Amino acid sequence: MDERSTAVRGTARSRPRQDLAALARGGSLNLVGAASTGLLQFALVVVITNGFPQRDAGLFFAATATFMILNALAQGGAGAGVMRWVPAYLVTGRGADVRTCLRVALASAVVGSVLLAAVVWITAPQLAVVMSRGDDSAGMVPLLRVLAVLLPVAAAYEVMLAATRAHGTMRPTVLIDNIGRMGAQPLAALVVQAAGVGLIALAYAWSAPYLLAALAAAWALRAASRRRSAQARTPGDAPARPWLTVAVEFWRYTSLRTVARIGQSALQRSDIILVAALRSPAEAAIYTAATRLAVIGQLGGQAMVRVLQPTLSRLLALGDHSRTEAVFQTSTVWSVALTWPVFLTSAALAPVLLPLFGEGYGSGAAALVILCLAMMVATAAGPVDVTLVMGGRSALQLFNVAAALIVNVALNLLLIPRLGITGAALAWAAAILTTNLMALAQVHRHLGMLPVSGGLAWVTGSATLCFGVAPLALRLTVEPRPLVIAAWLLLCAAAYTAALWRRREQIGVAEVLDMYRHRRDRSRRVDGSTETIERL
Repeated sequence: MDERSTAVRGTARSRPRQDLAALARGGSLNLVGAASTGLLQFALVVVITNGFPQRDAGLFFAATATFMILNALAQGGAGAGVMRWVPAYLVTGRGADVRTCLRVALASAVVGSVLLAAVVWITAPQLAVVMSRGDDSAGMVPLLRVLAVLLPVAAAYEVMLAATRAHGTMRPTVLIDNIGRMGAQPLAALVVQAAGVGLIALAYAWSAPYLLAALAAAWALRAASRRRSAQARTPGDAPARPWLTVAVEFWRYTSLRTVARIGQSALQRSDIILVAALRSPAEAAIYTAATRLAVIGQLGGQAMVRVLQPTLSRLLALGDHSRTEAVFQTSTVWSVALTWPVFLTSAALAPVLLPLFGEGYGSGAAALVILCLAMMVATAAGPVDVTLVMGGRSALQLFNVAAALIVNVALNLLLIPRLGITGAALAWAAAILTTNLMALAQVHRHLGMLPVSGGLAWVTGSATLCFGVAPLALRLTVEPRPLVIAAWLLLCAAAYTAALWRRREQIGVAEVLDMYRHRRDRSRRVDGSTETIERL
């Protein structure tokens, strides 16, 4: 009896470690994709801000921000619906419905995007007057029309990538999108800059990688679908249901996610459009440059959320509160460990980093500091948004997004005319805090979880000292030359790594190390078997 009890306790203790190891396995490729996305987005903005006048750069950034919001509107919740239903069909003997589900998602995204593209094409002159204060509307009209033509391609592309993830592979998203498309865009912008052919050519160059990436995504989806369907097919599979039945089921789930996704996209991009409309395209360019540095820090957290989603869904379905809370708290620690160094360094060295975008961009320092501080608070609150959704509280998540969007737009209209880009940053920061702190309170109330842990306290303190206090002290005492800053940051990174290693058990580093150790051992076993076969 004692031995059995001991074994049960040992198994119970091992389950959280298994959950975290699985989270670490899934997060590795996502972190590669997030790092690539951040660096390549940064490179694109640097190329555009250094290669084009502030007015032209601002017009381009306002146009692409509009495109991103319209793309979210065109897709609706199609990507979320695919992620929800394709895995469910494969594991419940309804593999015959997968193709119908994909057709429903693609048809809705393409039809919606074609209709929106037509509206944008027709109303481009009126939109341009509103978005560029009238004076620059002539340059905005062709930009909007080029990007309108791209909408159907981009909408179908993102749904196809979501479908590959639903079939259990992250590689197409990382290789085709995070590295391929985003890597091609700054290279294409460099070619346009060198040729000196202007802003419209830049819009075409930015759009072209979407076309190539869409073809690659279609091929990847076809391969993933064939492979997964063959694995999941069983003699007892149910026959395919009518198209309308699958469509109704699909959209019943995705309706709330549609509104939430549009709201989230508007939260992230509408301020750029409002700065261009209420102040000037030149200020919109400065604001975009400042916010891109802050957004880079978000990408590590977004990578963690992608991996966390199925794990949380499974644990919440099992009703295992202790394991769910352990994953929730540890994922918060990992997100803070990844993102706070970027936020803190960007805030401490803002006057040094922003001139990388060109002359005049240093005036965005205050906006960058405000946003970095707000995003630090949001990250420390934990993955509350995805936890609400996976816990069956989608309506609460939608309410939070709506409240944050109202706060954002109202404060933008009030503050941008008076404070310019600093006002836009204050508005976005208020929206970030609104949605995350409301979600934190709701997760605590309805699911009984908080992100607070000893590991979180250690990581936040270590990051603040190494990447906040130390870089700020350097900037205030020494001339901030690039080599000096780089050397100092390397020392800060070494100290930070040592601090994390000291509490590696408490912050879950052990699970990451176990994952790589198991992979190495498995690789050695495979290599050893191969050598034995060759000798025989």
